[in-house]
Amino acid sequence: MSPLEVKQALYNMDENTLSAELVKQLLTYTPNKHEIAQYKLYSGSKLLLTKPDQFAYQMSFVGDYEERLKALLFKASFREKIDEMRESLEHIKVASQELRNSKKLTRLLEVILAMGNYMNKGNSRVGEAAGFRITFLTQLDVTKTTDKKSSFLHVLAEASYNKFPELLSLGDELQAVEKAAKVSIEVLNQDAQDLRKALKETSEVLERIGNRNQNEPGDRFQDVMGHFIAEATDEIQSVFRLQAAAKAAFSETVVYFGEDPKTMTTNDVFEIFSEFIRNFEKAHRHNLMLKRQ
Repeated sequence: MSPLEVKQALYNMDENTLSAELVKQLLTYTPNKHEIAQYKLYSGSKLLLTKPDQFAYQMSFVGDYEERLKALLFKASFREKIDEMRESLEHIKVASQELRNSKKLTRLLEVILAMGNYMNKGNSRVGEAAGFRITFLTQLDVTKTTDKKSSFLHVLAEASYNKFPELLSLGDELQAVEKAAKVSIEVLNQDAQDLRKALKETSEVLERIGNRNQNEPGDRFQDVMGHFIAEATDEIQSVFRLQAAAKAAFSETVVYFGEDPKTMTTNDVFEIFSEFIRNFEKAHRHNLMLKRQ
């Protein structure tokens, strides 16, 4: 494409021509203020300029060139970003509900507590515990049997196999937990703030271009971005509502398990349960392998 064709595609807001990857490249090679000033002072033949200079020369006459590119990139990547955030927040919300509502998990925690109290019988400090911290779930494979060949987790899996076989399918009730373990609510908070900031900056560019009232023929920036900003505003507000709901569900779950939501992050809690489920199922498979042997 010639520089003039690229410039016209930018005025037309032609997203088929100006893909997100291409816009990123254009932003990388955006002329700075000094270069733009030099190009505007140039009075010689454009044919004497190198191709890169010819391109930059044409772009230097596009008002708010860099801001237009940033707005176009924001629009191009918005849908994917907003969908990813909504999916991640749903994982946190659903996983929180799963942990609170899982009958199998409740029963399994009761079995762990009973086994722990039996093992520590006679120990005045921990022998008759009313409960345990959820971090203990990550230590079950550390406590070994007297022959050192298996762990508390293997004994738990064996007890479940013999007495409570329905507990072996615990993972079926907690399918969102593993997905939520890969999500950071802190990162999502920052992403939401970044989206809001980018939307504000794009709105300011739109207003600045509109106030000039010197649009080039075929300049569709105001029409396209005006419509987009209206839709994006509603989308971002819905994400913030979902974010609040996910936070509330997570805090409720943390308190339900006797922990402090101010100190426990989503990564902490969901990774604990995700790791426990994986290790519990692994111990059960190992037990079955030993039985077959």
